Formats: sequence, structure tokens, C-alpha cells
Amino acid sequence: IDTTNDRKVNYDTLVFFDENRGITAGPFHAPSTGPAYARFGGENAPFFFEGSGAKVGAAYFVSALSPDLSVVRFARYGANYIPRNTPVLADVDDINNNIGFWRAQADFRIPERLSPGFTNFPDVEIETMYEDMVKTFVRYQANIGERAIKTHPDADLVMVYIEQPDGSEHQFLLTDPRQGTNPADPNSIGANQDPAKVKRYASYIRFAYQTADKAVKQVAEAAGHDSNVVVVSDHGFAPFHTSVNLTNILRNAGIDTSKVGIRTSGPAADIYVNLQNRELGGTVDLATYRALVTQ
Repeated sequence: IDTTNDRKVNYDTLVFFDENRGITAGPFHAPSTGPAYARFGGENAPFFFEGSGAKVGAAYFVSALSPDLSVVRFARYGANYIPRNTPVLADVDDINNNIGFWRAQADFRIPERLSPGFTNFPDVEIETMYEDMVKTFVRYQANIGERAIKTHPDADLVMVYIEQPDGSEHQFLLTDPRQGTNPADPNSIGANQDPAKVKRYASYIRFAYQTADKAVKQVAEAAGHDSNVVVVSDHGFAPFHTSVNLTNILRNAGIDTSKVGIRTSGPAADIYVNLQNRELGGTVDLATYRALVTQ
């Protein structure tokens, strides 16, 4: 639709609706949203799937829209819901009915083009989608925290998780000249880095901290001036710039890699010897085990 009134063709908004329900008029009470009105240049528009037992919703974001509709690109973010676990069902319903269904979290599968359909989207557009989700999901988290405080005024402890800047630093931390700005080009390091991308990524990290800061402020104000607010992080960050093949390293060191297993957990890599009577299907005897460990 064209929301302007300038007597010119200037389409700026796409409307997404349930074909069986049509474009219905509000007001709508959470978790219902009615049709999703997604304006180009604006935030994603939430869309609730009416009748879904788990209270499922998604959102639509317009990343490109020519005034004459010659170019139209948009995305539907992943469908989300809060698991309806019996012990906390009353709280789940309270969130759905007062804050809304679980909003789309910043999804790394979009900027990394792991989700289908994003192959031909320009980098800046899919990065903008990620930033859009950063803003709206952190706001959603802060709103839940604020409601928890207001509905439990006598609580001694309220814990609120804010996803950012964790997600953005995983995705956009690009501060080392050894990091390639093009994952498909090993030469895009040092002087060959894309300076525009480095600058954009730095702005995304800054935005993540600003967004988290606003969320903390909202929660702190809800808690009141006589409350102690403690902000903590479960880990820090450092740029990832070099990958190694641990199997090749071991093999080049003369170790028989058929006798060991390599298991990763986050940034850690553990090497296990396939020891008899310890590992399931273990084949390495004790003497060989000791020799391997010595190596």
C-alpha cells in the first residue's frame, strides 16, 4: 500500500495476512496482531498465527521496496513460541497475553545465508535484518523483565537475561587484520580487508551495546532506586582469525589418529584415546594408550 498522500505512486508498505481471515480491523489483544503491516525502512511487523495451540508467531521485514514495486524483497523471520511447560504455564500465558508471543531472536542463519532464500540478498540488507531483530528482541526481553518486577513487587531476586551484545559479537566481531572480510577469499586479510565491512561491523557491535544499555536502564527503572542492579556476563570476547585442522596436526606429529577421537565444545577441542574398557567400543590397549599420551 501507499501510505503517502502526495498524488504520486509511492508504495512503501507491504501487508501480510491470513487468506482465510482477510485484512481485519483492530484493535487486537496480545498475542493477536491481525495483519502485519511491514513498512520499508521500519521495524519488522509481528504476525500471530491465530488458532495455534502453542501461541506461535513470526514477523515480516521489508529490506527493499521500490515506489513502483519494480523491486521487492522481504523476509519472514522464523516462527517462535514459548514452550507450554506445565509448571510455568501461568507465566507463559501471562507473557503471551500481555507482552506478546516470543519474538524473533537475532538469527545468525540469515547473515550467513544458511537459511534458504537469502542467496541473492545484498550483504547490507541481510545485516540490516539482523540489526532489526537485535532491537526488537532485546526490547521484548526487557519488557518481560519489567513485567516480572511489576507483578512480583516483593521479590528478593529477579534475574533477566539480555541476549546482546553476545549475539552480535559472535556474528560481527571483526577487529583483527588476520580476519578475512570475505569467508570465501583467504586473501581478504590485512591490507586486502574490505574497509567498508569493517566499519559496518564495528557499528553493529556498538549498536548491540547501546541496545543492551537501554534494556538495563528499563529494568533498573522498573526495579526502583532502592534496588541493587548487578550486570554480569558469562564470558568475554576475542576475534576469531585462524582455523586449524587438528587431525592433520596430530598426523604430522606422527600420531595414529585412528586411535583417538577429537571432540569440540565451543572454543575448546578435547582429544580422547579410544581406550579399551573405558570408551564404548574402545580398541586401544593400556600400553599403547600410555605411549600415545606420552607423545
